[in-house]
Amino acid sequence: MNFPNINDLIFSDSGMLLFKIPLLILIFLYALFCFIVINRIAALNRIVHIASAHASATLQIVAIVQFFLAVSLFILTIVIV
Repeated sequence: MNFPNINDLIFSDSGMLLFKIPLLILIFLYALFCFIVINRIAALNRIVHIASAHASATLQIVAIVQFFLAVSLFILTIVIV
């Protein structure tokens, strides 16, 4: 019995396409989730007034950085693979 070589299946054009599409979908959904988190943090900051606003500002900055990293990862995945 001749079994197909796994390297030929993975590194062929169709194999890379089967790998790239689900990866792009997952990264896009992650970026969308990060954007939703940013909006929820902003909404909670308007509703709840905490005495130390330093924690909410730090959380907002971390969420924005995470969103931009997810978007840049999505763009890099499109370009590289």
